[in-house]
Amino acid sequence: VNDLKWEIMLEELVLKDEVLLPYYDHIKSFTDDKYRAIIEWYLCMKEGLKAKEKYIADVLIVKYEDLVSDPEQILNKILKHCRLNNDPVMFTYALEVLKPAPNKPKFELPEFIQEPVTQLCKQLGYNY
Repeated sequence: VNDLKWEIMLEELVLKDEVLLPYYDHIKSFTDDKYRAIIEWYLCMKEGLKAKEKYIADVLIVKYEDLVSDPEQILNKILKHCRLNNDPVMFTYALEVLKPAPNKPKFELPEFIQEPVTQLCKQLGYNY
């Protein structure tokens, strides 16, 4: 509502990120949701990797693509990692709703974020 999430992200995350900080004014001017989304994705994935590094045994990275392509295997892996019992209701629901999303058209990233996103993609095992 009223860009509250975006404003909080700018003030609490972008201002503290060494890569994004120099481009704060430019990022703040984004009105296109896809550009805002790439900034949010970048910040979230970066924090996820930091958490994985700090808490190696506690963080399980799951790619969306893997989850939707083989939900049963990946959900079993998640349950095992979290030391949770199999839940047939959860599996039934998951198998109904977890479907690959249609491919979205590619768009040109702002120049300042291209290399950081490429590096982050590589760290996450993606070819970008």
